[in-house]
Amino acid sequence: MNVLYEILTNTEWGLAINPASIDTASFITAATALNTEGNGFSYLQDSPIEASELIALLEQQISGILFFNQVTAKFQVRLARADYVLASTPLLDDDTIVSFNSFARGSWEDTTNFIRSQFNDRSDNYKGTFGLAIDSANIRIQDGSIVSTTTSYPGVKDKNLANDLAWRDLRTLAVPLAKANVTVDGTNYDLQPGQPVRITNADLGITGVAFRVTRVDYGQMTDNKIVLDLVEDVFFYLEGSFGAPIDSGWEAPLDDLQPFLTVQTLTIESPRAFNARDPEATGPADNRIFCSARKRGVEVSFKVFQKLDGASDSAYLEAGEGVRFLRIGSLTADLPTSGATVPTATLNVTTGPDSQSRIRECFEDSPAPAVLGLQLGQMVMIDDEIMLVTNASNNGATVDLLSVYRGVLDTPRSIHSAGADVWLLSGGGFVGGITIGPFGEVASIDLKLRPRSSSDLVLLADATEEEVDMAKRSRRPYPPGRVTVGVTVWASTVSLEQLGGAAEATGFAVSWLRRDYRTGNGGDEIAALAVDAATLFTDFPAANTTVHTVRLYNDPAGPNTLLLTYTDLGGTSQNQLRLAILKAMDGVVPTTLGAEIDAKHTDNGDVLTARHTLRHRFAITSALTGQFQFTALAASDVSALYTATVNGTYAFALSSAFVLGAVQYRLNAGAWTALIAAAATTGSIVGVVATDTIEVRHLSTDVAALKQLDMNAPGVGQDGFAVLFT
Repeated sequence: MNVLYEILTNTEWGLAINPASIDTASFITAATALNTEGNGFSYLQDSPIEASELIALLEQQISGILFFNQVTAKFQVRLARADYVLASTPLLDDDTIVSFNSFARGSWEDTTNFIRSQFNDRSDNYKGTFGLAIDSANIRIQDGSIVSTTTSYPGVKDKNLANDLAWRDLRTLAVPLAKANVTVDGTNYDLQPGQPVRITNADLGITGVAFRVTRVDYGQMTDNKIVLDLVEDVFFYLEGSFGAPIDSGWEAPLDDLQPFLTVQTLTIESPRAFNARDPEATGPADNRIFCSARKRGVEVSFKVFQKLDGASDSAYLEAGEGVRFLRIGSLTADLPTSGATVPTATLNVTTGPDSQSRIRECFEDSPAPAVLGLQLGQMVMIDDEIMLVTNASNNGATVDLLSVYRGVLDTPRSIHSAGADVWLLSGGGFVGGITIGPFGEVASIDLKLRPRSSSDLVLLADATEEEVDMAKRSRRPYPPGRVTVGVTVWASTVSLEQLGGAAEATGFAVSWLRRDYRTGNGGDEIAALAVDAATLFTDFPAANTTVHTVRLYNDPAGPNTLLLTYTDLGGTSQNQLRLAILKAMDGVVPTTLGAEIDAKHTDNGDVLTARHTLRHRFAITSALTGQFQFTALAASDVSALYTATVNGTYAFALSSAFVLGAVQYRLNAGAWTALIAAAATTGSIVGVVATDTIEVRHLSTDVAALKQLDMNAPGVGQDGFAVLFT
């Protein structure tokens, strides 16, 4: 009755009927009777359904009827029970019956003698089973024929109740009941559906037979006639011949479940774009965790338990259940950041524990970029980089992921090594993980994913514990969508002289395409890779005062030495001057450099940097390669020792003159001699012979000077250069 009341009155998903229109007394009377019978209702409705269908389901289980009483103007419930004295019921006889429109008594051939009441038994892990009822007398009457029928009670989870309902149904179906349609006069205006009455009629030879009203047609107010549908009332049950269904005694063998290994699970703070598409989240800034696992054996799902880090294990609470497992493969070759722009070239992956067909099926839709970027339907993750995949095809024993959009959501392109795991986050119509939360923005959360099979569940104590540190990921800025080095997007090689011009002005440009974290509110993640955020958001970067930091590193695959840093850049490009690089390199021409770009913005008063940094490596070419490197020299520093290989005059030139202080040289470690005077830019050393040694220095006291000194050797001699600074 509680369920029925909710259906009628609930304003969110029910019929929103005013509770004042409910005859609660009749509901309480029915609820009391049902409670005595042990007749409860336990049911999950997880898809849209008409309220009338659910009400009919309840009416069937309670053997009762919900109706609107025209006299009291309220909804009432009446159960079909032996709860009345026949002599006290309304009498319908020749004085009140205007006409018998129809009357028929059923035959034994129309009856049933064997009932199976289908239900799911809570005490046996909700397995489907039956309550049973059989009428032996009816079988004998029908010459031994067993006439069976099956009823279904999805709201029943108790075997004793299922058995009672089977006997109740059998009593109704095992006896040939009379049915009638009669017209009575207006004195019976107060008859209601479900109400018992008694009929007496000499022509039919019936006296005081119990009938129950099944339908009332009140007709027209002017004709003083009411039409009733009636069925003979079976108001008592025979004692059931069978008890409740007994347990089979069979016990399922326990599955050999093993805890997930750390390498088989994925637990990450949920990206903003996931939160925006999560129906359980309050919005894109919600703080949630995305978690899932790789199927290890016979498990069919996994239960998620969580607690605050540092709390005792007794604080673990169940937070959800995952029924989809992430599929996994691995890269067959290194994946650099360089390559095509949007989309990238093909990625080749092994199939891991999944067949080629299962992997390929996840990418069969081949959606248009706009659809893929909005719906995120075919998504993989390698290390921390999230990618969107258009389609896939077999390639021998491996699978090619085709037309892949790299560095989507709040991740940038990254370098990945052969053998790196490829996690399939979504594809083939499913999302491979679940989100739970929300949590505090900086909380540390312990998680345990407990594998579950049809007969077993890994113990909480045995499940592997993982920690996720929440760090305001959903509110952090997106890193740049791409980087251009020189004039090439994701360039693999750039010249130190790309900018052209004089020595003090040349170098190369590092440019980037900005992204706004509001793309993660449900926007097109692929479109954000192709245009600057200012094109998509007219108030960018001012809305969150978004700026970028650029850092330049030497030998990023080795020591990764920081050379230069440029902070709080409001634009989209930063020149990397050759002289500044050479000074930071102590006058040595680099062979490989790496650029790192961080984004920073202000959100709700918090100054936040991007969770991930864009990193890109590229090789260097230079006109200075092969020249002798005198190194980078502060005032009075002595250069590296150059040994001449040819005779002649060695000419020197400064990129611009010092105001104060000269450039000097010494030959064969002798006395220091002026080479280029203050305010001059050229000088030479004459009479140099092969095997002579040359060193240079400067004595300038200029402020923040940075210049290049070039040496032009005669003939085929080796040229050289030095970086001079104050």
